[in-house]
Amino acid sequence: MKEKIQIKTITDLSFISDISNEMRRKVGCIAVDYPAIVSQFSSGVYLDAVTVILVLSGTGTVTVNYRSYPFTKNCLLLFSSSHLFRFEQCSSDISCLCLFVSREFMTEMDSTAMISQRIRYGVRLYSRPVVQLEPSHIATLFHRMCMVDHSVDHTTHYYYRDLVQNSLFGFFLDLSHPIECHPDLSDPEDTTRKESLV
Repeated sequence: MKEKIQIKTITDLSFISDISNEMRRKVGCIAVDYPAIVSQFSSGVYLDAVTVILVLSGTGTVTVNYRSYPFTKNCLLLFSSSHLFRFEQCSSDISCLCLFVSREFMTEMDSTAMISQRIRYGVRLYSRPVVQLEPSHIATLFHRMCMVDHSVDHTTHYYYRDLVQNSLFGFFLDLSHPIECHPDLSDPEDTTRKESLV
């Protein structure tokens, strides 16, 4: 039997509640637990967004582009819109904080420096989308994700769009640091010629 594959946008996710805020259609930050993961990600999904998931508790397996990766507490899961992923064998105590940034909004963020950094670690993480991090790095990223969420709620701010973008820039800088320093991801020889050319 063929696997059911879905193509979703952020607004297709049932746990994204306040889509009356236009920015929430582009940037979403939400805590998810076992029932939410099973209902939304137990079959293959292409999500039209950059998806960053911090695993705060529990264990499981995620299949990404038909390859399985185990994960535990303090893992970072990073998917692009070209990743087909689904969660399997998750423990009932699983808890994650997820950040979704639509592909459209990512292309609108025109900081050359940030794009350059995303490309540098993005190529390496395409084939290794699950990384174990130190608890201190998870705590920093958790804090940054909460700041992104707060900025999205601050709709009356005069520089609202800039506020959201700058909170995302800060998040991506703090995301880049442990990835650049991670010993398993620092070897440029691991990238294929095709990936380097892309």
